[in-house]
Amino acid sequence: MDNTISLINQKHLNITGVEKVKNVSPNEIITEVDGQTLLISGTDLEVQTLDLENSTISVNGLITCIKFVIKKPNLIKRIFK
Repeated sequence: MDNTISLINQKHLNITGVEKVKNVSPNEIITEVDGQTLLISGTDLEVQTLDLENSTISVNGLITCIKFVIKKPNLIKRIFK
């Protein structure tokens, strides 16, 4: 699935390709996009619209960081692979 991230004036964020929302707080929103965890950080964050049927989310607030979080397999799993 294709996804897009659109940030307007660091205050309005639109994302497509959203599969689920894991956490929402005024300082952090964690979503899953194409099987990867996407972390949105800022202040006064608020989900304006969420449409999982169409895989979209809109966020308002002061957005300071948008980051894909890559999970590495733990050390024991890598050793005994």
